[in-house]
Amino acid sequence: MKKVSQEVEKEVGTLKDSAITILRNTNTRLEELLILRGNELKDTISDIEIIKGKADQEVKSYFNRHKIIDYLIYIDLLISPILFLIVIYFLFLGK
Repeated sequence: MKKVSQEVEKEVGTLKDSAITILRNTNTRLEELLILRGNELKDTISDIEIIKGKADQEVKSYFNRHKIIDYLIYIDLLISPILFLIVIYFLFLGK
């Protein structure tokens, strides 16, 4: 009986050591994967920030372009009546 008990204790010790080794290997691998995924996430976030910056610049450029078009329209609205009056003067009163 004592011999069987010693064999069981030895087998349990071996299984315990194997389980600890497996857990250590699993923990090490999970830490490596976590670091790898963290680095990939940082790269992805930096790429997204670059794309966001480009999009912001495009939006600002779009709205600035509209300001220029608005100013051109205002200038046209100011010049058109003046040109109209000049043409009327030369057509009807300039003779």
